[in-house]
Amino acid sequence: MGRMVIFKKLSFFCILAFISCIGFSETKEILSTWPAAPLKINGSNEEWGKEAIYFEKKIKVNYAFQNDENNLYILFKFSDPTYLSSIEKTGMTIWLDKEKMKKKDYGITFIKKAVPTETLLSLLEQKIGAIPEEDKAQMRKKPYHFIYYTQVINKNASSSELAENKESPRALFMSASAKEDVVYEFLIPLKSAQDFASNGGIKPGQVIKVGFEWGGLTEEMKEERMRKIQEMAEKKGTPDARIEEDYRRERVLDTDFNKPSSTPKKYTLWVDVRLAMKK
Repeated sequence: MGRMVIFKKLSFFCILAFISCIGFSETKEILSTWPAAPLKINGSNEEWGKEAIYFEKKIKVNYAFQNDENNLYILFKFSDPTYLSSIEKTGMTIWLDKEKMKKKDYGITFIKKAVPTETLLSLLEQKIGAIPEEDKAQMRKKPYHFIYYTQVINKNASSSELAENKESPRALFMSASAKEDVVYEFLIPLKSAQDFASNGGIKPGQVIKVGFEWGGLTEEMKEERMRKIQEMAEKKGTPDARIEEDYRRERVLDTDFNKPSSTPKKYTLWVDVRLAMKK
């Protein structure tokens, strides 16, 4: 009987681990197209032709690629808000791998952050100089503003190389809602990827593997849930071993201490992309 109970528990946690991190992989080669002119990154799909847009039915997203000699442009459109998961907190990380091995050595995290107005004003003045008082007054009407923040992840770069990367062409993105769709547009400068990707850079005509990763729990979310578990445990007198086990397996408890709450799913989608050559 004891072995049967243990087997059932192990089966439950295996299933939980499986559904909390869902990955998809396309074996077919996706074709990037060459734009007639540099695309505007505004969170709209108006500049994208229908012929070059692909659909991943398992998570109901459309995606497409365009590139020129300078930039890689990516469209990623969610048709079902369910699959957004916790993207507002985790952002979207796009991995680039020239060796097509699903390596997570070089990537960029794109995330929209709320920044207090005074902090943003200080940052802006450091970058562009003095801001007119009337503009400051207009900005101060809101307690905070959203900024579209990007961070390069290069596991093989030195700290000095990463510091230099801040001065190289920066990646951009924008997101917007249109009816039931949520549209993300990304721009990744090929020069940045070429200078700092450990696998030799990315150029038009090459085939690369691109990975999209979003959702799940951030470290801050894990810490907050752990804090709540500890508070509940203190009230209920639950042993420390039970707390550690629940946290390790991400079996996060709701207000009802014996009822697991849902954990945001983490999604990963990998595709092979053939970059376009100028005609």
